[in-house]
Amino acid sequence: MTLRQEKLNALFKKLIAQFLSISVTDTLITVTECIVAKDVKNATAFIAIYPEDKTDSTMSLILEKQKELHDFLGQHTKMKYVPHLTFTVDTGEQKREKINKLLKTP
Repeated sequence: MTLRQEKLNALFKKLIAQFLSISVTDTLITVTECIVAKDVKNATAFIAIYPEDKTDSTMSLILEKQKELHDFLGQHTKMKYVPHLTFTVDTGEQKREKINKLLKTP
């Protein structure tokens, strides 16, 4: 991974988290990682949503606001083209909690 990609990953992670904190207020959303492709045409944002029972409704809300997010990223970056964003629910925390529960039970 190049230095440019690492900087873009960090910048997009910060900006997406900032936009989601303003736009979605009924759930807690954490952007765990953002990966921008080498050609900078696509990016994938991994998000964790709490409470977990609102995951589907929150994902649909995020997809509805995707155009607004794209515009927000365009305004806050100096890039000629803003990459197409794809959102993926990060289930790593859920798996960690399940493992911890299994380890604690005798």
